[in-house]
Amino acid sequence: MTKHRPPHQTPSDRPTPRTRSKRLRKLITVVVATCVGLLLVEGGFRLLGPPQYEARKILPRGVPFTSGPNGLLQYQPNARFYAQYDPRGAEGGNDGRVDYQINSQGFRGPQFGAKAEKTFRIVCLGDSFTFGEGVAADETWPRQLASLLKNRDGERERSIVEVINAGVQGHGLIDAVYNYAVHEHEFEADAVLLAFFMNDLMEQGKTIALNDALHRERPATGLAKWSRVADFFQDRAFAKAQHEALLAAIHDSFSDGGRNTIKKVLTEFDAYLGEQNVKLAVVVYPLLWQLDDDYPLTAEHRFIRDTLAEAGIAHLDLFDALKDVPASSWWAHPTDHHPNAAAHRRAAQAISNKLESLGWLP
Repeated sequence: MTKHRPPHQTPSDRPTPRTRSKRLRKLITVVVATCVGLLLVEGGFRLLGPPQYEARKILPRGVPFTSGPNGLLQYQPNARFYAQYDPRGAEGGNDGRVDYQINSQGFRGPQFGAKAEKTFRIVCLGDSFTFGEGVAADETWPRQLASLLKNRDGERERSIVEVINAGVQGHGLIDAVYNYAVHEHEFEADAVLLAFFMNDLMEQGKTIALNDALHRERPATGLAKWSRVADFFQDRAFAKAQHEALLAAIHDSFSDGGRNTIKKVLTEFDAYLGEQNVKLAVVVYPLLWQLDDDYPLTAEHRFIRDTLAEAGIAHLDLFDALKDVPASSWWAHPTDHHPNAAAHRRAAQAISNKLESLGWLP
């Protein structure tokens, strides 16, 4: 068997010190150029890149909740607290502070008493989207609805229309209905607007935990401790994971059990109100994310609309009023996907139009 010997390397084939030095210089040049490029990217990102917003804080000591009848989540009467957002993302160049004032009855907004004659009173039930997390009191959809109804056809003498904001952060569907039952004698309602947000079938503790996670300060790890570029992509990955967790939880809540809950609770609530000659309309508020043909909760919206139509319950899906614009344009803050004043205004206008079409208004 013939063995092949490696070709003999002559002295002229061996790299000379000069050649080795040249190769080393090339390698050093590549490394230096790469480092300079990365430093330029990092510097440019720090100067011109999107800001890394600080997490929202609820001050002075968080949301002043108290436990009501059967553990119903309520606000401490006369409580005052505020949300502090990063001013860099605040609308209108304000300082990022949003104040919340609770009246002596435990609700946001003006005090209300016994209903006067010739008064048509609307009670708005719901969660943080009704309460108005992230916006001033006069920017919430119940308050803007009151203004629209007050100013309609000013030349014609009408009954007074009052709108009460009974929204409570963290309330789900059952909580909202029970909230009405607890306060119905104070409300003296002629009509109830129940705003259903897409997470309202979820267990309350899970809803609050997911919301807290979205607003919790995220500590940078690894390379993100020193690099804004790395921190940006780490933050994006974190936000995406939180969003996917919320979507998964919403999808899970619309199981057969959740769907039966919607049918049972709303049908019974409508019948209960009907016995008192109180009208009910359900307002469906979409998740403010991807408001186009790729909206991820289309099937859930369709189910709610079909269920309400079958039960003969008046309803309005706000998806149509808010769609086909970047969802971020409706956010209270880049770190908070609750509706901003413009979204509340759009909702109030759509609701006002719906009430007019139903012929409910005096």
